[in-house]
Amino acid sequence: RRKVYANLTAHVTTKLFQLNAKTRMVDVSNNSSNLKIYLNFSAPVLNSSAEILSALHISTGVLVPISGKSHGGRRFRFK
Repeated sequence: RRKVYANLTAHVTTKLFQLNAKTRMVDVSNNSSNLKIYLNFSAPVLNSSAEILSALHISTGVLVPISGKSHGGRRFRFK
């Protein structure tokens, strides 16, 4: 076996918000269906999205694989 590292990221919409005459940039989402989660591996993996999902422990909600480019087996997308 070889060591493979994973990076888990979530992309949330960024909006400009004005508070006390100051404009701030905030990450917002009131709709969980807009939330996309990316799992990036340091090296290509041969596992399917279903196999990766079975190895993850989710405390709340459900992850659903999103079809698309896997960047050579390095990136998996869920929503």
